[in-house]
Amino acid sequence: MRAIGFDTYGGPEVLHEVELPDPRPGPGEILVRVDAAGVAPVDAMARSGGLAALYEGITTCRAAGENPWTGLAALYEGITPPYVPGMDVCGVVEEVGEGASGGQENLAVGARVVAFVAFSGSRGGYSEAVVVPAVSAVRAPANATPSEAVAFLLNALTARNSLDALALPPGATVLVTGAAGSVGGYITQLAYAEGLHVIALAGAGDESLVRGFGAGDFIPRGADVVAEARAVLASRRVTLETEGLDALESAAVPPGVRQQLVRVLGELVSNMVKHAAPGSARLLIEADGRSLEAMASNASGPGHRDERRGEWQGRSAVISSGLGLAGAQRRVEALSGTFDVTRTTERFTAVLSVPLRAAAPG
Repeated sequence: MRAIGFDTYGGPEVLHEVELPDPRPGPGEILVRVDAAGVAPVDAMARSGGLAALYEGITTCRAAGENPWTGLAALYEGITPPYVPGMDVCGVVEEVGEGASGGQENLAVGARVVAFVAFSGSRGGYSEAVVVPAVSAVRAPANATPSEAVAFLLNALTARNSLDALALPPGATVLVTGAAGSVGGYITQLAYAEGLHVIALAGAGDESLVRGFGAGDFIPRGADVVAEARAVLASRRVTLETEGLDALESAAVPPGVRQQLVRVLGELVSNMVKHAAPGSARLLIEADGRSLEAMASNASGPGHRDERRGEWQGRSAVISSGLGLAGAQRRVEALSGTFDVTRTTERFTAVLSVPLRAAAPG
């Protein structure tokens, strides 16, 4: 069987044709003759060595008490080349292993399916044929070409997993940036189908598109997000007060620091849009040349706190910059700053402080 793989890390030029044994399905597996394979960012990471670099950070992340997204990196640990990438394929079922079909028509021999490949070593989708667990395959859309069908799988799964991780109740609000994009578009449609209120952030020309996906409110990319968020909050009887936003433009704030702080503060505003209950919300920023401090505070809304578990449920519950509050905290700490959150049933408050320059001797 022919496949496309690599033996050393590098650019696209390291990919070459390799010859591998013909795969055979075991119990619970199916053999798919590949018509099209998706090209995902993780494939480029594998080829370039990015997954290997990611794996090196596992010990550090775990020692810090974090739960790193390192499962992909481990796929290449201890495996000898050639490495064959490819996480999703579209093709025709050629053979069904014992107990794989379960009577499902979509897994019968001759059916066209899309399948998620847990690639490892030489077992990847850039192959003439690939064996996958039956539970990883579904029937391909009838009105899509193989190339079109394979393109939706990883993006749609990412969207599905994101919403599943949030476990938001019907009626909750979610802010989606890049709502017209491959992942954001699926998140918007799935969220709407589940009874969530979607605030979409996308290009001005994409408003009709994302509203067609189910977005209830729209914020054009490049707009004053704080002003737009204030308007959305006002419609929910939340008054947003801001003070000191111009401090971010101070010459004392290095451009690189400013860029990171804008992302962090954007996450705090997004968190307000998603969680704030009727009442007052505040975003205050102060800078004195040596440090910048900010505070975001709003009335806690329903779903802020899961009383059964006694812990906060909003740390990564905003699909916006992709940070989540935990990510925002790490970004602040990377700037040698501090990030503290106080949570009660009445109020949520986040306070951060970032040094702008070292204190003078003495």
